Amino acid sequence: MAGYPPFNGPNDRIIMEKVNKGLYSFAGKEWLYVSKEAKKFVKKLLEYEPQARYTAEQAINDPWIKEKTAYDKVEGDSMEITQNILTNLKEFRVINQFFSCFFPFSSFFL
Repeated sequence: MAGYPPFNGPNDRIIMEKVNKGLYSFAGKEWLYVSKEAKKFVKKLLEYEPQARYTAEQAINDPWIKEKTAYDKVEGDSMEITQNILTNLKEFRVINQFFSCFFPFSSFFL
């Protein structure tokens, strides 16, 4: 939403440490223009505890997503983009499952 991920750092090691700890920030000036509802949505996707993190089903049913993807508001090229967003969110579940399995072991390899 801001053009860069909320996990940030001077190098990959620092970034991975932040990912492993669930430390992220919306401090950049670009995030000033992102709505409170959009940030809330991102926070739900980045929730550190897997049980509290949005599932793909919950993500596509989030009020902010529902408002932004309402078919009666979408026309032309936006329809294709909207379909891509929904597809990506559905695929997020698979990635989410991978990371919830991977991250507990990732620090072992660092």
